[in-house]
Amino acid sequence: EAAHKLELTDAQKVEMGRDYAFAVSDDSLAANSVAIAKWERDNNINHGLGMFADGVNTPVRIKILMGELRQLPPGSRVLDYACGQGHYAELFARQNPHLHVVRTDISTESIEVGNQYLALNPLPNCELFTLAEFAKRMDDGGEQFDVAILGEVLEHVIDPQSLADLV
Repeated sequence: EAAHKLELTDAQKVEMGRDYAFAVSDDSLAANSVAIAKWERDNNINHGLGMFADGVNTPVRIKILMGELRQLPPGSRVLDYACGQGHYAELFARQNPHLHVVRTDISTESIEVGNQYLALNPLPNCELFTLAEFAKRMDDGGEQFDVAILGEVLEHVIDPQSLADLV
């Protein structure tokens, strides 16, 4: 709510228009996600714990979240919404085998890469779906989650409050 009340300078408006032009519609947001997935593939940036495996390079916000997730009771369901290839959710699932982690993203390409990785490195407590597949599952069965993680996503949505209201 406070963000909607901010008065932006002309320079800030230009910067927002330049840096977040991809978020003006669902179509432009989806196209941006495809472009990111293509860039990751072209630059051989693939799924996996990579630099997070040893915990040394894990961002502080993720370490704090990990501490909170460890306290959840066994069987708790965690949703990682807009997970990309799912590297953080993989970390959550591997280090918290008592949790069931569901990951979803709008980018079909990112989900394909994540599922290829899961096929080679199975995680029985982790699932990965495209946003369309996830929406169908929600419509069909009304899945419920104990925790929803929307890391690095709210700043990319046209109406963050609407998304927050859904959660």
